[in-house]
Amino acid sequence: MLKELFILKLIDADELCETLLTMSFVTGTDMKLIRYFIEADFIRNKDEESNLLMEGSLATKLLKYYLVGIGNSYLIETLGKIIDQITIAERKASLEINPR
Repeated sequence: MLKELFILKLIDADELCETLLTMSFVTGTDMKLIRYFIEADFIRNKDEESNLLMEGSLATKLLKYYLVGIGNSYLIETLGKIIDQITIAERKASLEINPR
């Protein structure tokens, strides 16, 4: 089955990664899933280090979606109030760097 996963079309691979990651978040197995695919990538490319974690691999796609998901909520939590304050202030005054 793992071999078939490596020859998916890019669009299918993106959808697969998003779906797998969503399901693994719900079950609490997201890190196990990512680790599995990273290890599989290392095993598959053990003789060709230059191919490790290539941009289009399932391991890197899973990492990308994971980090975007985690990073987005982190940024909203840490910077959300500040950005809200800035946008409220911007309505009152122009915040352009070089207004004309």
